[in-house]
Amino acid sequence: MDDTLRNMIIASIVLVLVALYGGQTLGSWFVVSGELEDTDSSDSIDFEATFNLEGYEYELSIRDGGSKEKQDGKIDYDDNDCSSPDYDGGSDCDEMYDLMDGKIKNLLYIVLLAGGVALYFLNDGDQEKGALACLAMGSAGLLAVALFTISFPEALDDDTDAFEVIDDDPSIIGDNNNFGEEFSGSLDSEVNWRPGFAFALVGLSGILGMAAYFELKN
Repeated sequence: MDDTLRNMIIASIVLVLVALYGGQTLGSWFVVSGELEDTDSSDSIDFEATFNLEGYEYELSIRDGGSKEKQDGKIDYDDNDCSSPDYDGGSDCDEMYDLMDGKIKNLLYIVLLAGGVALYFLNDGDQEKGALACLAMGSAGLLAVALFTISFPEALDDDTDAFEVIDDDPSIIGDNNNFGEEFSGSLDSEVNWRPGFAFALVGLSGILGMAAYFELKN
């Protein structure tokens, strides 16, 4: 087996492993951050939430008068109060759980399995079966990225009403700088959302898997 081809397959596997077990930063699929400030009183809330395969972590910095308070927590999608961890009436995040801890995680396991199978067949000299395994590996990675792009914003909105609160359409990337104006003329707001590192890592893994497939077919 060509060293370049082997390295491409191994790199694809490693990228998915990092996405699976990279923690809050490298394992993040979606990041939301923002600030809410009352210009009359200088009271403010800074926040950030990072979503991974099993749940999300959040950090709040609250300035109320002369006092400051920080809050943080880690919430699993199957927690009873996932949608509103600090308030009564929260519910399970069923849509995000089914998508992230179900469909996408299973696709990543397929990438790992197919990568191992590809290395086995190529070491055994069976390029045809090795190519098919690379095709499965690349396709599963790219499908995970596509499924996340299409489904996660809607799942987040269904479970938490996040986009409804800021009066914006569900999307994978964006910003909103005026969602608090309807409540108070002195309220400045800013919220930004974007894909995280794991999204990019899995996308690159899928590209490498497909590149290995075409290399073998050619």
